[in-house]
Amino acid sequence: MTTVYGEKIKVGSLHERVNQTYQIQCENHFPEMENRKLPQLSKGEFNQISIDIALQSGRDWLLFDEPLDGLDEVNRDKVMHQLQEALLANRNILLVTHEVESVEALMEYSIFLHRSQVYLAKCEDLRNQYGSVKEAYLKWREGQL
Repeated sequence: MTTVYGEKIKVGSLHERVNQTYQIQCENHFPEMENRKLPQLSKGEFNQISIDIALQSGRDWLLFDEPLDGLDEVNRDKVMHQLQEALLANRNILLVTHEVESVEALMEYSIFLHRSQVYLAKCEDLRNQYGSVKEAYLKWREGQL
């Protein structure tokens, strides 16, 4: 998506381009942005549209890198709801984030990465033992896990 960010196309046109690629129903979930050009969007608005398009793609596996970045509380809730719905529809989401507390309720597994080290664990086990996934991550970084 970043390749089109600098283009002077409107959000509605972006949905049309995606519709040609994925052959999906591109209902515009952001009517207030439909006629705005992509460079006019804030980082959070662009993230919302990118997430919406990815979720509409029908793919079974989705990768999101910092999906809550740049979003206010209301829009964070909207995105979280969309991700929850995708999970309930048996779609798989790989979510890269530093905001573990915000997404922890959605997560089944966590993969910790730090200085070329990798750790995989079931979130339920981490919560039971350490109280939260974030706390487990901090312990792991300190070498206590």
